[in-house]
Amino acid sequence: EVRWLPVAEEVALLQQFAPGVPPALVERLVWMGASIRSQYPHSIPVPLSTRTMMHIVNHCAKFPSDSIRDIIETSFNPCAAIDDTSVREALDKVLTANGFDEEATTESFAESAAASSRGR
Repeated sequence: EVRWLPVAEEVALLQQFAPGVPPALVERLVWMGASIRSQYPHSIPVPLSTRTMMHIVNHCAKFPSDSIRDIIETSFNPCAAIDDTSVREALDKVLTANGFDEEATTESFAESAAASSRGR
C-alpha cells in the first residue's frame, strides 16, 4: 500500500515547486489527485504520483494559457496502460467534478482568484 502525502503537505510541496501557480489551483489539483488515487485500482488502473503532480504544476507555471485538462491528460494517461473506455470515463468524471473543463487554464484560475480577492 502506498502512503500518499497528506493534502496539506502535498499542496505545500507543489506550491514551493511552482510558486507562480495560483494556490487555489494547486489545492484543486491536489484534491483531484486524491480523487484519482481513491479510485485506484478499481476504476483507474494507475495511481497519480506526486512526481506526476509536480510535472502538472510545472507545466501550468510555464504555459499558463494551456488547457489544464490537456496538461493532466498528457502528464497522466492511464488509458495507455489499459485501453478501456471505462477508464477514460472515470478520468473524465474526476476532471469534470474538480472543475477542469476544456476552458480551464492557469490564467483563468489566476483571473478568478484576483476577481474574488477584489470582491472581498
